[in-house]
Formats: sequence, C-alpha cells, structure tokens
Amino acid sequence: MAEVVQVFQLQHPLLGCINGTDGDVVAFRGIQYATLENRLAEAVIKDSYPKTIDATKYGPISPNPPGSFQLEMKLMQQTQPDPDYLTSSDTEALNLNIWIPKGREGQLLQNLPVYVFIHGGGFISGSGNSPHYDLTRLVKLSAAKGTPIIGVTVNYRLGLLGLLTSQELRDADFKANNQLRDQRAAFQWLKKYIEGFGGDPENITASGESTGGERIFALLGTPYDELFTRVPMNIAYRPMLDGDVVPFAMNHGNVQDKESKIPGRRWLNGLVIGDCQFDASSLAILAGFKKSNIAKKFPDIMRTRLGDSATTERLLVAYDADASNDDETVFTGFLRFSTDIGYYAATCSFAQGWAPITHTFAFNEPNPWSGMFQGHATHVFDIAMLFQNFQTDLPAAQVEAGRQMAADLFLFVHGRPPWVTADKGTMVYGPSVVGPVRNVVSGRLPEEAGRRRAIIDASDAINIDEIAAAHAAFMASA
Repeated sequence: MAEVVQVFQLQHPLLGCINGTDGDVVAFRGIQYATLENRLAEAVIKDSYPKTIDATKYGPISPNPPGSFQLEMKLMQQTQPDPDYLTSSDTEALNLNIWIPKGREGQLLQNLPVYVFIHGGGFISGSGNSPHYDLTRLVKLSAAKGTPIIGVTVNYRLGLLGLLTSQELRDADFKANNQLRDQRAAFQWLKKYIEGFGGDPENITASGESTGGERIFALLGTPYDELFTRVPMNIAYRPMLDGDVVPFAMNHGNVQDKESKIPGRRWLNGLVIGDCQFDASSLAILAGFKKSNIAKKFPDIMRTRLGDSATTERLLVAYDADASNDDETVFTGFLRFSTDIGYYAATCSFAQGWAPITHTFAFNEPNPWSGMFQGHATHVFDIAMLFQNFQTDLPAAQVEAGRQMAADLFLFVHGRPPWVTADKGTMVYGPSVVGPVRNVVSGRLPEEAGRRRAIIDASDAINIDEIAAAHAAFMASA
C-alpha cells in the first residue's frame, strides 16, 4: 500500500510555494541550497526554484562507502535496516531538511531560533537524512517545553568529493575544502531564506557531532561572522589551510590563547562543548587494525615524538602502554588516550581560552545496548539520547535524562545560559540508573566529572599540540 502523506503548503515570500509534510511538526525535506557546475566545483548558492518546490521527500546524499549505514549502527550498538529512501548523487547532494513546530491553531510559529546540525561520519560517510538524525521529536519537545526551535540538518560532499585537493587541482581553479565551502553555503542560504520558514536569521546555532563538530570548529577560524552566533559541539580533527575559507590555523595553542586572532572570537556569542566518557569507542572498529604489535609501536612513536622523558613515561603508564602489557591491554589504553587527546583535550582548551562564553559538559551515560562497549558512554550515544529517536529502546531514567539534555539545549539556542560558564563548573550527565542524573560540579573541569588528568598534567611539561601530533603520527603509521 502506498504511503499517504499529509501535505503542508507554505507560501514563502522569496521561494514561492513549498510543499512539505504535515503532522505535529511540519517538515520540509530535500531543499537544495546550492548547485555545482561539476562534482569538484565550488558550491553556488541556489536562488532559482520551480514555481512549486516539492519538499515532501529527502533529497540525494553524497555517495557513501558500501555498508556505511550499518557501520553507523554498529558504532551505536544498534540494529536497524538500511533506509530505503537513501539515494546518492555526485552533484545533487547539497540539500537540507527543516523541521518547524506548530502553534495551538496549527499555524507555523514565527521568529524562532534556528538549530543546525552537521552530521559526522569520519569525513567520508553519513547524511543528514539518517533516521537517527530526524529532528521531529526534538522540535516537538522544544514546543512542549515552551522554548520552540526550528531544526535543520545539512547534507554536504563527502570523501574525495569534499576533501580532494592537490596543487594541480588548485592550479586548475578547483579549490580546497569543498566540505567547508558546502557548509558555509548552507548557512548563507539559511541566513537568506530561513525567515520565510518562521526562523530568526540573526539567531542561528550551529551544532556538530564528531567530524561534524570539527567542521564547526574549523568555521570558527573563518571571518564569516554572518553564519551563526552560538555553537554546541563535540570535536575531533582539522582541515587544510587555504587562505580563503580556512585562513587561520586552529590548534590547542591558539584556542587556549585569550589574545589569539581566531576570527570566531569577534562574533561568537556562546559555546557549549563536551565529550563522551569513551568517545574513542569508534576507533575500536575503525582502527582495529592498529592493534597488531601496538604494545611496541605506540610507545616507540610516543617516545620518538615527545622525547624519552619522565613525563612521556608517566603518560604511557597512565594509559597502560608500558612494556609489561600485551597488545590487547595497550590497545584499550590507546582508546582511552584517543578519547582524551581527541575530544577531552579540546574541551579543556576551550574552557581555558574561551571561558566567559563557554559551557562545558561531561557525558557519562552508559550505553545500555549489547555490544563490545555496553555500559560505557560511547561515541554518538549522546546524540541518540538528545534527539529522542530511541526512547522505546532506552531505560526510563535515560529517556528522562535525554529530555533534560534537550531542555538545556533549548535554553542555549534561545540565548539563555544552560548552566554556569566553564570557569565556574561543568555539567555532568549521567550515569542515570535509578533516575536521571544531571549535576553541575564546581571548578574548571574537575575530576568529579569522571575524566582523567593524565593529558592535562603532561601538558604542563609537553606542549599539548605536540601530544596531539604524536597521536596523529601513530594513527598515520604503517
């Protein structure tokens, strides 16, 4: 039997008639925000549309490697069939999805703050169309809480289409950083058109998870103050300097330096940043091949990059990478090290350099689902709770904890402090077992937040960017 779609028709003052899907929340899916002359061309903001725009279905996504969706499910320790609506295109994937709450009379609410989510996926996979990123429940909850928001997810080029560059390509006028250029185009489109959907173009919050958080982090290094004003994110790695979309090197030193010239300092109004207690759980799958002979390779590279010092040895011991341990033990320690240098260290750096506008959090909710890291606060599990899409699969305490996390997000998107700034304390979510756990612990990144101090203590003697470079060197090693 064919699916029956209830159509909601919007008369947009600039775009004309747009057909979306009606329900508790109105959704407009697959709206193209930019066009491409070819698959490696720079994104051009779309400003010409048909008389009636069909936004009742998801648009195509950038090509993903085979099995990408099931890999996402494996990382979450969930099982879901591949969505039958996911199609891909090299040139038509620059589209976005918009969810809007309705008022009591069924009308679209107006002048709402806008929450934009940039999906992760290791730069090469994922999409804003994935069912676990559907923002219907989150947007509906925002209205029920009296803090209504508009939700947006964005599709952008992945893999070689988004990252490929070389001197030869640049000489032929193919620019670097297509992923960032796509995302910049999406924000520029939203600034121009979101008001016609009931959004406030001067109140846009950019959010990202994993590599999506890194993309937002990279955009802080751009001078484009017209993009967004607030940022909640989770951070990993970095893009290429190109003097244009990425003119400024973003690293721990620059972030920590209160006098640095990072462009985002001039225009960002607020920042929420945090990490999952075991964020690098994803590497157990994505980098499992590094386990072989890691008991020798990892300490050797660390000593080569950081020096054979007492500080280096203390760091290795803290992560079970001393000579007495086997590959399995050292690999587990390496995952903890990766969590701390890849995610927690970024939280620390922003807490140090951006404290007056920064709110930090520690996500300690245990993943309840069967898998190798059941009982740990795994990568992306925070999004599973926040977006409300797994409520039937979660214990009651975590369902309520997810609602509390969402309520904090709504406050932030509305420009109100969700909790104290980073110089005064950190929000700790979980572990919620008997009931929801949401506590602010005082002081800057205290140990009560459930985090290790080894990286921070080592950075007193070794530059933290050098520690990050040592980690990157091991990841890049044969």
